[in-house]
Amino acid sequence: MTDIERALKILGLSADATETEIKQTYRDLAKVWHPDRFPNDPRLQSKAQEKLKEINEAYDILRDYLPQSVARARAGAASSDSHGTSTAGNSEAKSDDIIIYIGVVFAALMIAAYLLRSSL
Repeated sequence: MTDIERALKILGLSADATETEIKQTYRDLAKVWHPDRFPNDPRLQSKAQEKLKEINEAYDILRDYLPQSVARARAGAASSDSHGTSTAGNSEAKSDDIIIYIGVVFAALMIAAYLLRSSL
């Protein structure tokens, strides 16, 4: 089982879950399993801490594979070139961003196809 498959299983999501579904499911589970909900029961509070840690790790794995998070990371890195000068108005930098975005979308489709194929 890959990290992505394990993360989807922990959050109870299918391989075709959208970014919105991933975020909403994470928020719902974080509310349900937050240790502060069990202030008078140390045993349940401990279990909730473990479960919340697992949920957070799963969400971090999935968040890293979301196209928007990759695009945001690339936008931050592309805001200055190796000499520290701005590339915001550079049309070459903008075309590179488009190519990167297409690559990210393609990679996401490949991951989804792999997950669907392996679940059959």
